[in-house]
Amino acid sequence: MTNFNNQDSRDVPSTDIPSTSVPAQNIDTQNRLAQQRNYETVQRDREDSNAFGGLLLGMLLTALVGLGVAAYYFLNQRPSTTNIITPANPVASPSPQVKERIIERDRIVPVPQQSSAPAPNVNVTIPNPIAPPAPVAQPAPAQRVQEPAPAPVAPAPAGQ
Repeated sequence: MTNFNNQDSRDVPSTDIPSTSVPAQNIDTQNRLAQQRNYETVQRDREDSNAFGGLLLGMLLTALVGLGVAAYYFLNQRPSTTNIITPANPVASPSPQVKERIIERDRIVPVPQQSSAPAPNVNVTIPNPIAPPAPVAQPAPAQRVQEPAPAPVAPAPAGQ
């Protein structure tokens, strides 16, 4: 719980109250305050105990799981079987008088030369494919448009 008095609830002042100088209502209020402080103290101790118990339980479970994994690993290890075969009759090692000789041989392979004859002249003619004649577009027939004849104009009267 939150302590608003900025005091540690474990540092509870003594609750000795002289009975003659304090009225009954103040005694009830002080008793309630003392009970609340006592409750806060008990609550804080319970929270601390629960936190420690949870931490201890977590460490214990982790250790048990680790031991279980280690036991599984070590119990399932198979011993490596290395068969060492020792020959009954030891083979004699080569005598130190034998020397190694390295013989290098060069092999000459003749490379065929190209002849100096001129290259033959090959003339290949490819016939052009004959395409069907394309249709010739005929010009459109000329159309004549007749213009209307001008209207006759009446002669003007001469006497005017």
